Amino acid sequence: MSDMGKSGSSGSPIGFFAILLLILSATGTLIEPLTSTRPDPSEQSGALHSKAHDLTETRLWQDPIELMNHRFADKTVSPCDHTNTLREELKAFHRYKNFSVVAISVSGSAYHEITETRLRNRFAVVSALNSADYYPGYGDKLGYYKLNAVSCDQDYPTSIIPYEWFDRTEEKSSSILVLWLDESKMQASPGGYKQFFSRLVQEIEKAWLEIWETEQPYSPNYSRNPSYKLIGPSGSSLLVNLLKGEPMITPDSDLYQRFKLFAHSATAPAKKIIKALQADCVANSTEWYCGFDEKLTPLSEPALEKKLHEALQQRRIIRSIGTDDKLITALLWELWNRGLNNNGQALSFAGPVIQPGCADGLVLITELDTLYARSLASYIEQDQFWQHCNQDGNQPLPVKRFSYLRGVDGKLPSVPGKSSDYRQSVETNKNSPMQWDDAAPEYAEGRNQFDYLRRLTEIIAQLDRDKSFAAHGVKAIGILGSDVYDKLVILHALRERFQDKIFFTTDLDARFLHADQLKWTRNLIVASNFDFMLRADWQKNSMPFRDSYQTSIYNAVSLALREIDDGEKNWTQAIISQSQKPQLFEIGRKKAVYLDSPHVCELDNWIQSLVPASVQRIGSQECTVQISSDLSGGKGKIFDIFTNEPDRSLITTSREEIVSGAFKIVLIVIFALWGYYLLMQKIGLAETQRSDMYARIRELTANKYMWLGVLLSMVVFAALCAVLMAEDVYEPILWLEGISVWPNLTIGFLGIFTVFLASWYFYEQLRHTKSGIDSDFFSMSAGLFTDNPNANEQGANLANDTPAAWKNYRCLTRGFWSGIAVAASIAVALTLSFLLLDTFKSMGSLNFPYRGNFVYYFHNVLLLSQFLLLWGLVFWIGAEAKACKRLVDTLEESINNEHVLQQWSSHILDTVEQGTGVSRKHLHRYLQFLVAVKISEGISRLIYLPLGMILVILTARSRIFDQFDMPLSLIIVFSTAVIYPLFRIYQLRQSAESLRDSFLSDYEAQQVALTVKQAGDTAQVGRVIALIRNEHKGIYATVGHQPALAALLLPFGGMSGVQIIEYLFNI
Repeated sequence: MSDMGKSGSSGSPIGFFAILLLILSATGTLIEPLTSTRPDPSEQSGALHSKAHDLTETRLWQDPIELMNHRFADKTVSPCDHTNTLREELKAFHRYKNFSVVAISVSGSAYHEITETRLRNRFAVVSALNSADYYPGYGDKLGYYKLNAVSCDQDYPTSIIPYEWFDRTEEKSSSILVLWLDESKMQASPGGYKQFFSRLVQEIEKAWLEIWETEQPYSPNYSRNPSYKLIGPSGSSLLVNLLKGEPMITPDSDLYQRFKLFAHSATAPAKKIIKALQADCVANSTEWYCGFDEKLTPLSEPALEKKLHEALQQRRIIRSIGTDDKLITALLWELWNRGLNNNGQALSFAGPVIQPGCADGLVLITELDTLYARSLASYIEQDQFWQHCNQDGNQPLPVKRFSYLRGVDGKLPSVPGKSSDYRQSVETNKNSPMQWDDAAPEYAEGRNQFDYLRRLTEIIAQLDRDKSFAAHGVKAIGILGSDVYDKLVILHALRERFQDKIFFTTDLDARFLHADQLKWTRNLIVASNFDFMLRADWQKNSMPFRDSYQTSIYNAVSLALREIDDGEKNWTQAIISQSQKPQLFEIGRKKAVYLDSPHVCELDNWIQSLVPASVQRIGSQECTVQISSDLSGGKGKIFDIFTNEPDRSLITTSREEIVSGAFKIVLIVIFALWGYYLLMQKIGLAETQRSDMYARIRELTANKYMWLGVLLSMVVFAALCAVLMAEDVYEPILWLEGISVWPNLTIGFLGIFTVFLASWYFYEQLRHTKSGIDSDFFSMSAGLFTDNPNANEQGANLANDTPAAWKNYRCLTRGFWSGIAVAASIAVALTLSFLLLDTFKSMGSLNFPYRGNFVYYFHNVLLLSQFLLLWGLVFWIGAEAKACKRLVDTLEESINNEHVLQQWSSHILDTVEQGTGVSRKHLHRYLQFLVAVKISEGISRLIYLPLGMILVILTARSRIFDQFDMPLSLIIVFSTAVIYPLFRIYQLRQSAESLRDSFLSDYEAQQVALTVKQAGDTAQVGRVIALIRNEHKGIYATVGHQPALAALLLPFGGMSGVQIIEYLFNI
């Protein structure tokens, strides 16, 4: 027992350290170590093989390339001895009445991210086939086709191709042969990629023709000529190679009309592709792309695109995805609407834009070892967007590029000898809530680049402070690369430090939505060519995908299948291109929120509107006509073509519905207030007689000015809704997704309205208190108090004349000059507040992550209104408390004389005499004390108002709603706003305590002076002493019941509650 008692009484440092860690984590002092979400390499499990038929048992979601590599990694299985199962299957002629070939070209890399891409590709391909009513022919079997035209290599089996069958209906009226092609093996084969595919097609064609000629007399309705569709290649560099030299399938071939290639991930723009083609140009070259100079000056970009489309069409190639230059233009458009070098200008798709100075900096962090990322960065740096702020070409652009090597975490495809125990320990540490204790230090050595990122963070912070780089500092940070895991690590490293910056990237991926990554991925802007799904009649019963490229390959396969099923429908590049547009998203708490995005034509108009003296542009309406014309193929009928966007009305609530719902809520509130007014007028009289609060509410609801304010609020709300509906670019209207400022604006607007009504209510209460003192204590009328600029001067008679002291107080709190002083104080404080916010910007700016000018100006008006109301309340309370303190001091200086009782009304003398049983000759100082108690009771409650306004602002700036922060400058402003009225209240309390002590001393002296014969008077004086000493109302309330203390806890308690809610949201 004693030991237990000792241990319980001894101090334990565990609680202290736990609290310290919590504080350090919350303030950002303790930086969480960088970790990668890239899965650790693990040994692959073998697949089951059926040697009798050379098939592999597989799930439809497994990677066919990896399965093939594992199958032939076994040295006992020779690819040279492989039985050509496909040829044997084709001999079962009756099974394939009408079949086509769909070849999927994928990268064969062993890195995890590429393996994951192949898994996603297979899922998308199977989903597209299922949407077209094709089902797995073997279900869980994967076959292998041996290409005879390629020599067999025991160690590098380039001739083995995985394949699988998909049949339509059980009768197999139509079948699809899906081939999985490893691009690296195709390129390594003799003749490269094109020759490999050409030989493959010719072998299948020849084998089928031989079988068809044998079986055709018995089955005359069977198809002789299967279609061949190639889905790929996986990048733009291979597409460039396909445009060189002879086509894969020449126009004079019988296969030409039955072949088509759908490039689903080649996103390089026409200009980039033509420049890459020109690298092989020699003197007197006759190739079409060699006729331009190095700058491609003879033709504009639309003309270059048309030339490329003609070349693609000649080679039967369709690009089913948008290009990088359009994606970057969409990103710049989005950044422009979020304030990047916008200077608050309105959006214009066609009209010229006033030339601003580029004061906002842009930082780009790009992959060094991929052409894709380097190209994206170059598009941003060389885009016409910068011409509007760098007209002379001498001023350096506020753009800084940094580069990293792909694979920031340093993880390789396989780590030999890595034990499962080690992997388990790593996983345990990664999931530990105290991972900073167990995580390895970020050493400046080894394969990972984490230490580079830490130093990069400091460099960006220096750029943010460097006015020679950008006058307003760094506004946005772009992460451009192809590896999602790298993007997540970089976001982790930078987001903790730069919470007020706009982060953006390309290519939508569901890994951005992982719960353990949302701390740094939320509010990330993503430009992508595809969403997670397509239009409903194209997506059909397929589930939403994992990334935009998976959607893209699904779309490409769907295009190929529709062309097969519809009798070789002639998709043209112009139709495909005009039906696409870049899509913009913002990563929310649970989903990637779509942001309204303009069409390519509108983006071209916008970017040209930034260029001085630009050429004539077409308007948005003309863009629509042009798109419709292209889609109709000139036949007056819209072509049956997909749009790459899903139907947003099915997955989001339109702003029209939201505005309509808001109107309904407002009308319901107004009718509820009106009904309450009628109720209070008709049947609330009894309640108003019993309760002063009900009387005040009844009086408030009967006030015509209140209804005028409600009507004015409705007019303002209707005007705001009308402006919102007319906005081309608007902030998403969401509440708990964490990407919208509308909760901030709504809480701010309602907070101003509520605090204003509360101020009115407290003002009316204080006015009634003062009027009550006028009539009850002094039998005065409010009309006796006029503005007196000299009322604050203490006259010689104030100490002897309590009514005169009260008159002086009333003039101080309602005089013209006192109002001027309060207004001047508000103006000075407001100016100092914004100067303070600007001065301490380096410690955190008061960021507002807006989108569109409407919410930007709306926020500025609300912010100004909030600060005006806050400082107005602060100085109003200060003025009231100061005047009340002067009154109390004057009362303390008063002396008793023979005419003192004539100062008080007979009503108050009778009431107090009857209520206390004390003779009126002993009541003078007690009545003075009651005046101080009553007036201070109304004043002390006013402290709730500014602190309530602060709570509103703090709540509205919660991270639950958007990427808001709480900078030091704002905390200083709020602290000043709190300290001043609290200081005045404290001074008032000190004076009130001094008044009570003086009065108690005086009464105690009277009690001692009274003789025994005056025992009744002695008892009465003692009763007064007890009343004064036990008074706990108003300024004399105990510490625990002080309104100032309770009001001070209001914002801090509110902040704690908000922090708890934020924590629960982030679990």
